[in-house]
Amino acid sequence: MIIKIDIKEKRTPLGRDYSKYYEKILKNISPKNIIEWGPGMGIDNDKLKGQTQLALELTNANITVIEQDKKWLPKPQDRLTVKHIQVNDPEYINIEKYKDFDIFFVDSRRRQECIENAFKYANDDVLVFVHDAERQRYKKFINLFPYIIYFNNERFACLCKNEKQFNLIKNLF
Repeated sequence: MIIKIDIKEKRTPLGRDYSKYYEKILKNISPKNIIEWGPGMGIDNDKLKGQTQLALELTNANITVIEQDKKWLPKPQDRLTVKHIQVNDPEYINIEKYKDFDIFFVDSRRRQECIENAFKYANDDVLVFVHDAERQRYKKFINLFPYIIYFNNERFACLCKNEKQFNLIKNLF
């Protein structure tokens, strides 16, 4: 099942037009563990909060970020584990130790493989968020999930494996 939720928002300079949606979701669920591929900007930027900063501020979750480019690495802090792994390293997409995490946030170079591995190996209650979900090359992998919520012209997506999680997110909007 696919639904689309569009609230008119201006696109931010770095495309972080998902922040209001992600913030509302984080405020209404209680994730214990979050894994992020490609944390990018926001962690040290007061004007633009990225997904890592939002999760640190709005939840008590432990957050693990995986980034291949040192310039995008946030500084480790309480509840934030930072892993610098090269994008061509098989460990970059190995989710074995993260399969029981509550949220997977995918905003990295290897989105297709991250999405596919989340579908194959993550627990059934996982929420998988994809930034730039409108890109055609990601559709095959996004469509592995039976329940999809697109936000802002498909630029941001929440992928669910089960109807319970899908309804939980859908009913927030």
